[in-house]
Amino acid sequence: APTDVFQGDVLWSPREHVIPDLVIRKGKVEDYDDLMPLLLAEVGVLTEMGDDFYLEELLEHQDAVHCVLVAEDAETGEIVGLMCMSSSLDDQQYFVKHFNTEPYQKLKRWHQRHEKDQAHGNKNSFQ
Repeated sequence: APTDVFQGDVLWSPREHVIPDLVIRKGKVEDYDDLMPLLLAEVGVLTEMGDDFYLEELLEHQDAVHCVLVAEDAETGEIVGLMCMSSSLDDQQYFVKHFNTEPYQKLKRWHQRHEKDQAHGNKNSFQ
């Protein structure tokens, strides 16, 4: 008898039973009180946060380079996660140099992607 035949059980669960649908949106200063318990629990924190008001400052001073994204449970509206992101031309150039970013049009801004794709007839452009 072959020794590479699978013997065991296969268990299956729909994704929505394990991971809820999420709504991702830009963070607001009003989210601060809901976000702090997530940070204080240090679950999934990848980098150290600054002083006690660091998150509040990030929420207040978002711009084209710095952004706070908030994840809410789509059913309950409960905030379940956040991501503080920053982006610059140096970051974009680093990723283009070290990773295959062609499928994402070299991470160019959306309006730049759209103009380029119009010129080449690409119907899959971001708008």
